[in-house]
Amino acid sequence: METYPPTIFNQLDHEWGHLLTGRRLDRALARWHTVEEPLSGFGRIRDLLDLLEDQAADPERQSEVLLALLRLAPSDELAARLVLQRFIPPLKSIAGWKQPLRQTDWAAMVVSAAHEVIVTYPVERRPRRVAANIVWDVRKRMYTALTEQRRWMQELSVGEPDEDALVVPDIAERYEAADLLEWAASRCRVPREIAQLIVLTRSVGFQIEELAEHRSVPSARLRQRRWRCEQRIREALAAC
Repeated sequence: METYPPTIFNQLDHEWGHLLTGRRLDRALARWHTVEEPLSGFGRIRDLLDLLEDQAADPERQSEVLLALLRLAPSDELAARLVLQRFIPPLKSIAGWKQPLRQTDWAAMVVSAAHEVIVTYPVERRPRRVAANIVWDVRKRMYTALTEQRRWMQELSVGEPDEDALVVPDIAERYEAADLLEWAASRCRVPREIAQLIVLTRSVGFQIEELAEHRSVPSARLRQRRWRCEQRIREALAAC
């Protein structure tokens, strides 16, 4: 069995176990009842977390509860910590992306980005699909971080490009992500937004359905456009 070095997720799991066995969270919940009406129906913190983690629960009710916690998060450490706990599974998924940093450093960056997203979330401007928005925002920040890291490593390199740099597999193994965006747009008449779609879904780990929902377009349409553009890129690469 493979073993991995401890990351910040191990620390968070340990911390959360202590929080659940203590009384701090339940005392905080009693305090939140007086300022956030959507939280007043929960007697225990475990009940609140169960609702947030229940995939069959009413998404509008989940968003309502998340928004209440997000309003508290900028000034209440425990509220921010509770929201962070809700997103540990998708954060672990993002921490599993292929990237050139040490696993422990990358995991810490992911958690740090998530915390920043939580305490700065624009509750008035984005009151719908709150959970999806938070995951989306963290992914965007980490994709930007990877792009900047790749650029920095490339500037420092004096030899061959780092083989661990972010690449687009299958259709363009010789091209790194940023290069593909420019190359495909200029040489293959691929729309820039579709070249970016290819990178996000083939390299970074986004799902077509997730991107389609965020863009308010049918997922089948995005999938078809991606397939056509990938065909153009394959033909262009074969001619190189």
